Amino acid sequence: MITSNTASIVEMTGTPVTFKYGVLYRGLGKTSIALKPKHLVEQTQNRCLGMWFGSRHCEIALHQIDSVEIVEQGNQLFLILAGILGVASAGIPLFILGTMLCLMLYFLLRNRFLVVRSSTNAIGILIDGDLDMDRAKLFMQEIIQIGDHPREELRPTLFSSEVLSQMSDRSLQGN
Repeated sequence: MITSNTASIVEMTGTPVTFKYGVLYRGLGKTSIALKPKHLVEQTQNRCLGMWFGSRHCEIALHQIDSVEIVEQGNQLFLILAGILGVASAGIPLFILGTMLCLMLYFLLRNRFLVVRSSTNAIGILIDGDLDMDRAKLFMQEIIQIGDHPREELRPTLFSSEVLSQMSDRSLQGN
């Protein structure tokens, strides 16, 4: 039996990701993904306008993980809106302009997700900004490191306080 009271090696918090028909959507609320010595734990609280409307607790054993990936894609809402405006345009210049604007937004505004997949489940989190992208890459490296050495006792090396402080210093210098 998997228990969640063991210490976490690394943990990420952010916006949850919803999976529908193979497509990733930005969710509402807050999620945290914790890498433990033998499993990955996701805790999600779905909230909208301060009201709680659902939660999810998911655990995947590390030996069941098939892939860890970073996915970057446009917001499907812009693509759907461009299709509706394109059909409704009928030669009206304002609708044609709206269609082109929605298509540009679809290709320019991208969402990035960290996704961990197993044969029966998927866990995802939205990546906001460059600092979160660096943390997501380090999170991926930790999962791969544990996958390569499943029987050894691993310590948190990549997410030490020194590395995190260097990453935050670098992000502050860039601004």
